[in-house]
Amino acid sequence: MTVNKTFTEFANALDLAIESAMSCASDAAAFLRANKAIETLLEEDWPAVATMLQNDGIDPENADRLRQIVEVIAQLEAKTQARLVWGTHFDDYMKKALSKDGKA
Repeated sequence: MTVNKTFTEFANALDLAIESAMSCASDAAAFLRANKAIETLLEEDWPAVATMLQNDGIDPENADRLRQIVEVIAQLEAKTQARLVWGTHFDDYMKKALSKDGKA
């Protein structure tokens, strides 16, 4: 299998897994399943792809695609971090609002 075909198959699978995670970030169970799919791809498939890219080089088109994937993963991380922060602050707000003196 050529490096371009291997990389394209990996990138397509990773794109689908990331898209799935982005679409279900508000559903904890579904998000964990989607995140596990991303983790599995990176743990099991990326090492072979990376070795091929190191040995054969990466063409500009694949380099751009890899940069795009990294950017989307960063967006996914930011989205989940924002949700985590919101959830943490909401919990603090609710505790404060429900306390007798409003000072939590």
